[in-house]
Amino acid sequence: MSLVVISCGSNKQATTNYKAITGGEVYEMPCQMYDDDDWFYATGVRQFKMSSINTAPTALLRSTQLQMRQKLSGVYKAVLRDYFDQMSTDEGSYANEHIESAGDLVIRATMNDTYEVCRKQTAPDANNNATMYMAIKVSKKKFVEDVVKEISKDKQMEVRFNEKQFRDSAFKVFEDSNKEEFNKFKENQ
Repeated sequence: MSLVVISCGSNKQATTNYKAITGGEVYEMPCQMYDDDDWFYATGVRQFKMSSINTAPTALLRSTQLQMRQKLSGVYKAVLRDYFDQMSTDEGSYANEHIESAGDLVIRATMNDTYEVCRKQTAPDANNNATMYMAIKVSKKKFVEDVVKEISKDKQMEVRFNEKQFRDSAFKVFEDSNKEEFNKFKENQ
C-alpha cells in the first residue's frame, strides 16, 4: 500500500516516492529535451537488433523528424490563427491560402536542416536488442525568417503581408507553447 501526501502552505516541497507507487525504479529518459525560447526539440526512441546497428540511427532520425514536422505544423497553424484573427475578413481569406502553403514548404525544407543534439544507446540485452535515444532541434527564429522569406517571394502576397504582425504572432504562440509544455512537465513530476 502506498500513501502520497500533498499539502499546501508549507515551506517544504512534497516529494513523491515513485518506487512505492509504481513498484519499480523510475528513470529519466536519455536525450529528453523541452522547447525553450530559441529552439523546438523532438525526442525519439527506437529498439533494434544489434545486427541492424548501421541503419538504426537513420531510421530513428527519420521518425524523430516526423515528430518534429508534426510539432511545427501544429504550432504553425496556431500562429496563423493568431495572425489572421488580427486581419480583416477580406484580407484574411486570400492571404490564408498562400501563407499556409508557404509554411508547409518551409516545414518540409526545415526537416533537412534538423540535426542531432543528443544520441545515446543502451548496451545489448540478453536477446541482442538495444535501445537508441535521439534528440533534434530546430531554431524558432530561423523558422520564422524562412517563412517570411517564402511569403515575400509572392509579390502580390507581399503587399498584403504584415511581416511585423506575423513575427509578433509567431513568438507569442511560441511563448504560450513553451509555458504549456512546461506546465505539463511540472504536472508529471
